[in-house]
Amino acid sequence: EPLIGREAELVQLGALLSEASLVTLTGPGGIGKTRLAIEAGQRAADQHADGAFLVELAPLTDASAIPGAIARAMGIELRADPGAEILERLRTWRVLIVLDNCEHLIEAASGLIERILQRAPEVRVLATSQEILGLEGERVVRLRSLGEAEAETLFLRAARAADPEFAPKPAESATIKAICVRLDGIALAIEMAAAHAPAIGCGELLATLDDRFRVLTSGRRTALPRQRTLQATLDWSHGLLTSDEAAVFRRLAVFAGGCTLEAARGVIGDGALDVRVVSQALAVLNRKSLVVIDRSDAVPRYRLLETMRAYAQQKLAEAGETQALQRRHAEYFTAFFEPALAMTFEGSDSAVADFGRETENLSAAAEWCFSGGGDVELGCQLVAHSGIVLFNATRLGEALRLSDLALQNLGSTSPFIRDRLKAARAHVNAFIMQPDPNLLQPGEDAVPEGAERLARSLAIMARALCAMRTQSVLPDRDRLREELLGMGFSRTSIPLLTIEIGELMESARSIPLDIEALRMQTDALLAKAEAQGSNTFYLLTCGVGEPTCMPWSTDPDRAIRAARMLFDDVVVRNSMHVRSTSLPALAGRLAVALCERNAPGDVEEARALHCVVARRIGLELPGQMANLFLIPWAEGRHLDAVKVLGYGSSMVRHSPVMSRWKPVIEAVVPAPVFRNAFAEGERLSRREAFDLAIGTHLAGGGSHC
Repeated sequence: EPLIGREAELVQLGALLSEASLVTLTGPGGIGKTRLAIEAGQRAADQHADGAFLVELAPLTDASAIPGAIARAMGIELRADPGAEILERLRTWRVLIVLDNCEHLIEAASGLIERILQRAPEVRVLATSQEILGLEGERVVRLRSLGEAEAETLFLRAARAADPEFAPKPAESATIKAICVRLDGIALAIEMAAAHAPAIGCGELLATLDDRFRVLTSGRRTALPRQRTLQATLDWSHGLLTSDEAAVFRRLAVFAGGCTLEAARGVIGDGALDVRVVSQALAVLNRKSLVVIDRSDAVPRYRLLETMRAYAQQKLAEAGETQALQRRHAEYFTAFFEPALAMTFEGSDSAVADFGRETENLSAAAEWCFSGGGDVELGCQLVAHSGIVLFNATRLGEALRLSDLALQNLGSTSPFIRDRLKAARAHVNAFIMQPDPNLLQPGEDAVPEGAERLARSLAIMARALCAMRTQSVLPDRDRLREELLGMGFSRTSIPLLTIEIGELMESARSIPLDIEALRMQTDALLAKAEAQGSNTFYLLTCGVGEPTCMPWSTDPDRAIRAARMLFDDVVVRNSMHVRSTSLPALAGRLAVALCERNAPGDVEEARALHCVVARRIGLELPGQMANLFLIPWAEGRHLDAVKVLGYGSSMVRHSPVMSRWKPVIEAVVPAPVFRNAFAEGERLSRREAFDLAIGTHLAGGGSHC
């Protein structure tokens, strides 16, 4: 059968074989090294006067049998000393030797290849091995997993080989793609899985992959025993590891999404396995194609393919180490995320990125903490430390899920952690427009004696939130500011904390407040800010605080002028290093005001504001997406506006802007037309809704953003 998706590798191998004496094709078991090497050897045979020969080493268990295997493949009869004789016979040959499966006899195979190439200058060797040979002049080709399209093509071919009438429905294409992804694009695993598809269906096959080592047992009858099941293939690779290498390999299974070297040392290392052994073992495991090193970031990450991770989890359980490793993993990442508490108002972009890379490990650690055998108190600490990380990574659904787990399992958690969990949850609720007054109930003593400065500041923030139930907000912010100044925070860092408090104000909307009193205070602060030209603290207080207190309706020009000044001060000049948590709140509020006023140029400015948020943050924030319908409405694109309104309504339960405008739109658009367009909008994807609102289709498919 023809190879699928390996043309680029074949070209690369052909070029290397024309210039190098030794080329090693390496990669994990089952990825397709043998078939690719055979095809490459056939293509290159004409370039060697004495042809090309395949030598299969997998059946051999004795290193001394390698010369005889080479001789038999080439039709050479050996007599007294096979090792010396094969060297002498090959001295004048112009031949390509494909030496398949060298890994289990790698020392002997490497030594013999080295001697052959020294004695026979016209011999070329193409070796396949899960581990590189480490010889001088060796050229290495690492075989990667099949791409998405190639993996799906292989799946369909293998399924039809099992049943020629197999014809998946169009709706099953996504399931087939998911199966191939779960199997890491490994050719052997995909072929084994596909053989089951005609009998049990693609959906059931995907569901069974959690038990893939029992299911994937239908290898070719002509294959070697170790290639007839996925379990046997990986058992072969695992059997070649030393005890230390095997320990590091199985313990890597505790990480989700990979890990840094520092994390591997911190979690995997113990009294019997020190950090130097961990480092050395990781390098060897990469050389043996069992661990992938991702060097796309400044700090390399070590990762197991999902199939390898499932196998390593099996080995971890067999060793009785699962529970202990999960605890160490959770303890490590609870400590790792503790500095993220500072990100609410002092985090740098690099810190956000560093923490954001570990969100999968965060979720895995929390999952264990709140499981039957976990540690709920440790889990509460972990979620309290890391709540802002998921928020900044716009993983709001996961932030809600983990905060729910923590708030439902508080147990004997300290008052500070309880208040921090409530504050983090209130923060997320503000942005998904689902206020919960219960989160703002006063807690116990929120500021324990002797707490360090950062912990005190966050406890003060939580206390300020609780105070919003009964007290006027702006004076509380003033007191907060003075308390922070008294603790030694600089005046330039205080507004960043104020941004956080301002956004959390959204969650107080359902609590009765003296809005008129707040409006008067806001008006006085605006006047003071205007008189001074630009006072960042007061502008932040007014621009990002309670929106009903801004004079949007009574004096929209003044309100928009103040908001523009804030946007310029905070975003354009980046003087405050504004985080993702404040940018959409400010830009979205200003965009709404511009669309509602709808003076010349206002809508285009609103469109630009949404594009700024989309470029910097993405399209993940429901609060931003909910009010996009105002752009097409202000432009007279009424049908588009209804569709985007339908999408926004499916994203958030409550939006004051939608509540105010929906009756207005319903009064203009005929009821049947409104219902159909609204329903169509509910089915839009996030990108489709954004493009429709911004109007990319009006520019011939180009994007304003």
